[in-house]
Amino acid sequence: MQNRYYEMIQAAETMSAPDFLSAYPGQDSLYAAVNRTMSEIAADSGKSGWEISRRFGISYRTMESWTSGRKRCPPYVRLMIQELLGIYTPAL
Repeated sequence: MQNRYYEMIQAAETMSAPDFLSAYPGQDSLYAAVNRTMSEIAADSGKSGWEISRRFGISYRTMESWTSGRKRCPPYVRLMIQELLGIYTPAL
C-alpha cells in the first residue's frame, strides 16, 4: 500500500489534474495537497511562514525560499506539514 501511495504522490506532482484524476479516481484531495505551495499552506493554516518554521524546526531561510517560490519544498514535507496542521487528511 505504501508503494502505491508514493506512486500517487509522484504522479500528482508530475501529471495534470485531469490525467491524475482519471488514473486515480477519488484522490482529488491528494492532488490538491501535493500541488499546494508553502505560501498557500501558510495562508490556509492561518499561520505565518515564521510560525510554521518554528513549529517544525525548519530554518527560516529555507521557509523563506519555499514561500517565495525560489525553491520548491519536497512534496512529502508539504504533505506532513498539512496533515499536522489539519489542512489535509490522507484518504487511504
